[in-house]
Amino acid sequence: MNPLERHSRGSGSSKTEASRLPVARLTALLGGGLREGEIGRICGKAGVGKSSLLVQLALERLFKGEGVIHISPRYSPQHVRDQYDSILEGQLHGLRPLERSELLLLVERHRVIHAMRGTPLSKERVINLVETAQQLMEFQTRLVVVDGWEPEAPNILAEQLQAHGISLWYTAL
Repeated sequence: MNPLERHSRGSGSSKTEASRLPVARLTALLGGGLREGEIGRICGKAGVGKSSLLVQLALERLFKGEGVIHISPRYSPQHVRDQYDSILEGQLHGLRPLERSELLLLVERHRVIHAMRGTPLSKERVINLVETAQQLMEFQTRLVVVDGWEPEAPNILAEQLQAHGISLWYTAL
C-alpha cells in the first residue's frame, strides 16, 4: 500500500483513494483500466483538460509502482514535468512530508519523459522507445501515454503493445 492509500484509509476522513485520484472512477468504469494491448483515445476541444487527464491516468499507474513512458511530440520535458508537479501538488496535499517524499520518489523512479518536438512520431518509434528503455535502462514499461498524436494503423500497434505487456493512452490532435 502506498502512502496515499495509507493516508486515505487512516485519516478518519471520508476521502478515499478515488477522491484523491479522480481517474480512479474512470478506471473502475473501464473494468479496471486498459488491459495489455488496449489503446485509449482522449478527445476534446483545446483547453478542456485532455493533457491533465493523461497525466492523471499516468499517475494512477505510477502510484502502483508501474513503469510509464510519457511521450510528448509538442512540449519540452520541463513542461511535461511541470504538468505532473502541478497535479501532484493537489493530490499530495495533506500528506506528511515523509509520505510526500515517498510518493514523489515512486513517480520519479517509474516515469520516463521523452520529448520529440519537431520529430514525427510513428508506431515503430513508440515500440522502439519501449524496447530501448527495457534493454538499456532495464525499465519495465506498463503504460505509454502520448500527448497529441493520431497513430496510423492502431490495430497493428495494439498487437505490438500486447506482445510487450503494455497499454497506451493518447490525446487526439
